[in-house]
Amino acid sequence: RKPVFGSGGDGSGWVDMRNVRIEDDQVREGRPVVVYGDSTSLCNYCRKGVMGRWAFKMRVVEMSAVEYEMLLVRGWRRSGTLLYQPCDDRACCAQYAIRLDVTRFVPTRAQARIQRRIDRLLSTNSERTSQLKNRQTSSVQGSWRDQFLPEAIGEVEQVLQRGLRALHEVYDIPATTLMPGLMQNRSNVNSHLCSAVALRLASTVQKMSRPPVTARDIAERLLAAMSITDAQFIETMSASPNGFVNWRLKDSALVSLADENHASAPQDGRPTTSDELDDPQGPPSPVPQTLEVVFCPVGFSEEDFNIFRAYQIAVHHENPSDVTAKRYKEFLVDSPLVQETVNGHNLGSFRMRYLLDDKVVAVGIVDITPCYLSSVYLFYDPNHSSLSLGVYSALREIAWVQSKVASHSSFRYYSMGLYAHNCPKMRYKAQYANSELLCPVTYQWFPHSECSPLLDQATFCCFADPEHSYDLKGLVEKEATSAVKDILVCIGDGPVIRLDAIVRELSFSEKSLSILARYVSAAGTELATKHFVVKLG
Repeated sequence: RKPVFGSGGDGSGWVDMRNVRIEDDQVREGRPVVVYGDSTSLCNYCRKGVMGRWAFKMRVVEMSAVEYEMLLVRGWRRSGTLLYQPCDDRACCAQYAIRLDVTRFVPTRAQARIQRRIDRLLSTNSERTSQLKNRQTSSVQGSWRDQFLPEAIGEVEQVLQRGLRALHEVYDIPATTLMPGLMQNRSNVNSHLCSAVALRLASTVQKMSRPPVTARDIAERLLAAMSITDAQFIETMSASPNGFVNWRLKDSALVSLADENHASAPQDGRPTTSDELDDPQGPPSPVPQTLEVVFCPVGFSEEDFNIFRAYQIAVHHENPSDVTAKRYKEFLVDSPLVQETVNGHNLGSFRMRYLLDDKVVAVGIVDITPCYLSSVYLFYDPNHSSLSLGVYSALREIAWVQSKVASHSSFRYYSMGLYAHNCPKMRYKAQYANSELLCPVTYQWFPHSECSPLLDQATFCCFADPEHSYDLKGLVEKEATSAVKDILVCIGDGPVIRLDAIVRELSFSEKSLSILARYVSAAGTELATKHFVVKLG
């Protein structure tokens, strides 16, 4: 699409500067932008075959991560160097910016299940991988854990009994109540055990009309009374906030016993573990694997492109002739963000390359700003689609942001792009709880749980004032008109000046002023009048 302004634009006659005088004190600096204005395209969400997808577009070749974040919080996204903000009030399927405060993230059961499944199939710990490789030539009749786990549980129960005897003196509870019981495996991982005995004791104390005590208090007293100094199987123990008492077993002890006991077992070339028995999908790969995530700046590589090509053809059913290296570079390699390091925090556009045994199986393109990790696009090798790499990569990106919060407290948001409520394929983004949606009028964030009922009733909604959504949208854009005179402009290779310096001497069409008002409203007064320079010719 051609730019709105300049030769071949809307005929406003802005290119002729011969009669315009520019004083030295009017010259400014800024980052060049090319404004395209409102654009419509085929909607891929409702599949009605109509040109119902609207967005305001501009192209920025270079900008800082701080400047891009100022656009992110106003609902902008990018495709290469092309930036766009959805026009929700005109679209058939409104798109809302969605983000997640990673400190409030609560994974769903389905997400946790995918994480566990990949953790079982792909060892991310080199020591764990070494242990598995040492065992892979031993055939284990049944599960080695199944044989030695009862011994470990027996040891845990003995330790627990000693702690319970100490509690008997504190709370004067009948001995019949002090049976440990309810010893459970946690998350289908046999190296973690837990007991709900503290919850049972808290309930008993309450029924006996004693002073109330929480399960967490009892669990803490148990920990203080128990000793694992001489334990053969127990590595650590802890108390959960909800009162469960937890034990982590020493994998090395179980592995050592298993290796000694099965050293002379028949060979069949593949170990059998309890993980296989727990997994309804069947046994994992017989060869232990490692999964590594490598950060690197955006750039082109044949390996990445081949995966992108295979992904677009297999998953999005694109015509092979349309998936070219040129298009890939324009979409995912080109980025306007400048690479920089601020207070030890690397900002810019990066690739998160997922290496399975040193072979790339997925690539996530992300933008990192002072407060956000923004997910741009994720593509993976279709041959590994069973790994649910889309969900897994999102969980890894969230975990990465969580790991940085302690050293960079403001860096806490995970941007998942745009959310279309009336598109079932897009609703998965809201499953990363507790996510927030951006009001397209006030640019305030609201919990998705509050926005969802409103979007059930209307496609376009101002979450701050749903009853006056369209009126407020028009009012905000009208108010932006007053700032048009202050925007920075540049004609050809001429100097950067404020529009007010030439607006009196050149003729502007009403359409041109309307587009510039939309530009100020969409990009914000700060960027439009102090950072960006609109190229007029």
